[in-house]
Amino acid sequence: MKAEVDGATAPPFADSLLRFRYNRRMDEARLVSAIENAPDDEAALLAYGEHLRRVGDPRGPLVATGVKPKAAQLKALVGTLAAFGASVKIETWRLGFADHVRLIADDEKHAQRLIEAIATHPSTRFVRTLEVVILGKRRSYAGVDARLADLACPKTLTSLVLGKPGDHALSRALLEAFPRVGAAPRRSWDEVAAAVRAVRGSGPGFATAPIAIPALPLTSGELVRGLAAEIDRNQPLGLCARLVEECTPSQLAELSAALITAWTQHGGEARDAWVYEAAARFGGADAARLIGQQIATSSHARAEHAIDTLARIEHPLAILELFEASRHWTARGERAEVALERRVRDVPGALAQAGSDPRCAGLALDRFRQLDDRAIESLMVTGWSAPLATVRRWFAGERARQIVWRSGDEMFALAGEHTVSHDGAAVDILPEQSVTLVHVADPEVRDVVAWRAWQTSARFDQLSRTAPPHGSRDELEQLATRAVDVDALRERGYRNGGVKTDDTHEELHYVKTYQYRGDAYPVTIALVGPRSVVAPRTMPAVVQFEIARDLGART
Repeated sequence: MKAEVDGATAPPFADSLLRFRYNRRMDEARLVSAIENAPDDEAALLAYGEHLRRVGDPRGPLVATGVKPKAAQLKALVGTLAAFGASVKIETWRLGFADHVRLIADDEKHAQRLIEAIATHPSTRFVRTLEVVILGKRRSYAGVDARLADLACPKTLTSLVLGKPGDHALSRALLEAFPRVGAAPRRSWDEVAAAVRAVRGSGPGFATAPIAIPALPLTSGELVRGLAAEIDRNQPLGLCARLVEECTPSQLAELSAALITAWTQHGGEARDAWVYEAAARFGGADAARLIGQQIATSSHARAEHAIDTLARIEHPLAILELFEASRHWTARGERAEVALERRVRDVPGALAQAGSDPRCAGLALDRFRQLDDRAIESLMVTGWSAPLATVRRWFAGERARQIVWRSGDEMFALAGEHTVSHDGAAVDILPEQSVTLVHVADPEVRDVVAWRAWQTSARFDQLSRTAPPHGSRDELEQLATRAVDVDALRERGYRNGGVKTDDTHEELHYVKTYQYRGDAYPVTIALVGPRSVVAPRTMPAVVQFEIARDLGART
């Protein structure tokens, strides 16, 4: 039996379609939006199918009948996805659209390409369940997590699994992009406590000291056991959701730090590495500090896990820890550099802004100030610039004290809302003018002397930095020949560039690329055989100063 809807004959769909009130005047965008807002409502999908049928789309009849596409139809529907072969597996179809998709990737970059492909393909625009599996032992899902969060598609996603259970905890940014993923019915504390106490199997190999969380109906041991079950074994206890809902950020931060401390003190067994995932969920400065300080000394696999975790912790100290790790001369330094670039699009700007908001105390604040000074040094060395108005926001209070800036030929300091010279005289700088940190090799000697007298007790040692008395290309060659300390080179950011051999000798190369005002200056130093330094023929004074300083460094 057919029914009249808005003066037209309604298509012979299920009764749910009549409840949806199909209107032929609805445009495609509104129909798609209706599906994205209610992905489980078949009425919205059926109405869209009728629209497709009317415009001649071959998917229209499939939506109406609800049957799985036949082989000939599949070829047309899959289209460009066929080029990925077995890497894209459509496990189930629903009313003419892929409903459950499984992606199998060779590495993280391959997984990101697959994600981008299904996010834009017509057949996968309404996927509700997505699985991503990366083959091989060295796998990370941090980049996949970040790319999905950026795309925020398919909007209908309600179930997402990255890797095997326990491989990866979904980031806060990803859960915000897909609010239906991970959503669970709200449970009372009594229900959560009962679920935790019912957990079977071996618990974690460590216990924490009592954690001060008011109204928590669990002992510290039960809390750790419950977190291990939910985070490591993906058991839906509702514990993490309840903690986030009931606890303050400082309480969650304390919990993160307590877990990492207890785990480390008990030997840091690999089976309990889920504490890093807990830190990624709950955040906190102390957690970022504890994780960051383990990167240089832990195993390569543990260091990679730590780096990926820092990339998901929502705290400015986590950005500074990633920056510090990126200075490491081994492969883990390169991984941290990539993670930092994925975390923030403008790394120098992020470093400048991160230091403006410590949001921590105690040991975390000491660490924050130490890394912030190194970040400021990097901004100074690379010639970072920004409008004065931006600099005022990011370098306020204690951070601004006795830092010297310049705009054109003018050198000045920030004094509240004013810009002043070393003698206190006002310097006229407009808010929109671009300013940069003064480097000791940049201004005239008389200006450096005058400002050094003003900069007597600065926390950031800006103008007292000295380089060996070498500057010309020939002198840099001599410095490389006589004075290079390998360990100091590593600390200054040089990385292993491999060994070059010929019939007479072999050369161990160390390489570093100096950045200054957007330009790159690669330098290679040979340390075995005839020592030499290969640097660009023309270099700014600042870059030449830094090379000489690095070559003359001592551990």
